[in-house]
Amino acid sequence: MSLPEQSDYRVVMEGRSFVIGPIRRTIVSRGDWKFVEEISNGERRRTLENSDRSVVWSAQWDGQGTHTRMWASHDTASAPTEKPRIERTPETVLGQECNWIDGRPGVQDIGQAQCVAADGMLLIEENTSRGGLTSVLRAVSITAGPARLEGLASGDDPFDPRTWGFPIP
Repeated sequence: MSLPEQSDYRVVMEGRSFVIGPIRRTIVSRGDWKFVEEISNGERRRTLENSDRSVVWSAQWDGQGTHTRMWASHDTASAPTEKPRIERTPETVLGQECNWIDGRPGVQDIGQAQCVAADGMLLIEENTSRGGLTSVLRAVSITAGPARLEGLASGDDPFDPRTWGFPIP
């Protein structure tokens, strides 16, 4: 299955990791860029990536708001162009139909099934490890069209260095 054309949207997903507890993920997609904020077990992680994941910028904070980790990558060699379809019944989430794809093709020991709408919007994600289900996330709200960042944990602009823990006088 080819990667679909990206559209602008905002999706809020909620679910549970069977290891760390409740998870809340907010995805804001603007053109070729996607901003993701995930909160679980009191920790917050933010990621900014382009559509083929050849550029990824990510940071993490602990439950007290202390900046604990930051990383960036640029890798054009491994950018995926195809994600194999999984033979599962399509689902409908909040009025949007989605089909299942392998979110981690070619990876052994861990797996990820994603139910993705025709425009690339992720609606359900199931993660497995050694054959057992480890987490499930499902969209609980969708806003189509030009997406705004309001409602994220801090409401910060992903292109502002303060969003990533760099103080600016």
